[in-house]
Amino acid sequence: MPERSNERLVEYTTGDALELSPSTNGSLALYRCSVTRSQEHITREHPHAQPLARIHCIIHQEALCGEVIPMRHVVETVTKITNFIRARGLNHREFRTFLEQVGEGNGEIPYYSNVRWLSCGLTLKRFWDVLDHVKTFLRQKNNSFDELSDEDWLTDFAFFVDFTSHLNALNLKSQGKGRLISEMYDCIRAFTAKLRLWQGAISRGSCPHLAERGDHGLSRYESFVLILKRLETEFGKRFEDFRILEDRMLLFSSLFTMDVAAAADSIKLELIEFQNNTDLRNKFATVELSRFYQSLSPVNYPRIHGNAMNMLAVFGSTYLCEQYFSRMKNIKSATRSQMTQSHLVAASRIATTSLELETSEVMKVMRRQTSSTAKE
Repeated sequence: MPERSNERLVEYTTGDALELSPSTNGSLALYRCSVTRSQEHITREHPHAQPLARIHCIIHQEALCGEVIPMRHVVETVTKITNFIRARGLNHREFRTFLEQVGEGNGEIPYYSNVRWLSCGLTLKRFWDVLDHVKTFLRQKNNSFDELSDEDWLTDFAFFVDFTSHLNALNLKSQGKGRLISEMYDCIRAFTAKLRLWQGAISRGSCPHLAERGDHGLSRYESFVLILKRLETEFGKRFEDFRILEDRMLLFSSLFTMDVAAAADSIKLELIEFQNNTDLRNKFATVELSRFYQSLSPVNYPRIHGNAMNMLAVFGSTYLCEQYFSRMKNIKSATRSQMTQSHLVAASRIATTSLELETSEVMKVMRRQTSSTAKE
């Protein structure tokens, strides 16, 4: 890759494991070397240029943080019971009919899949909702699981149902169209603060935010506090690279509340003028960040504008991947046997673009096909 092609690079995201980050082998290591050389060239020519940031995929990091929660004993039991019900056609049909008779509506318990980010929380939540009916159905089938009558197991189950629902909510907040890095990092910081809140509340013997599952209280609160502490540590470790951008994100999203003394010396005078501009203050409070900075003069506020353009370039792109694969699956159907690679690329780009196609304008300038016969 030519070194000059990296000069406009603001940030790059990787999905590699933290343990592999120092690796000197592979395409990612070669790319990092290329980026480093480009940054050295930029720094020589522009001493005040902001350093390139490298962060890990935020969605992957959230999923990996969830792996430190010791709930295998709960998930394995739920999976065994779910497989007993769903893997056999007769059991599955009878269970669905049974749930319909008792007014549970949707009679499915989703399969658990380790590679799907939201699968664990959804499976546990649905299983908990029909737990009493599951016990009744298993008794009818002369099958029993000792865990379903074990108070410690049920307490763990209740805790993990609540907690995975919060993890799923965090995961969903981090996705979606137009999510800026500052907004996603705010979600991470808020969740970390919630972890500290839950630790203190559980230590005191009550936590209404996590103990909402019937009579199963916090009898095992000591183990839950340790789990929350471990998860807080894991979040701090895995999202450490975001702290490199924290000052720049603060300058981007909280200009009028930012302490001038905490800003870099090169931007303090510009920031003072900015914060004392009444028109900008009013506009900042009424329009979206992207629109505000698009209308900001790069001549009057070059450093603030430059930082904003860099931050706007770092946005959540998970929805793009999900949207692209979903649309491509619909386009690439079995009946379209004449679909070529170039046609697939063109159709997928049209299906996922955010631009509005002016079809009517194109039709107006369309050249009609004329006959090749000689005029009379």
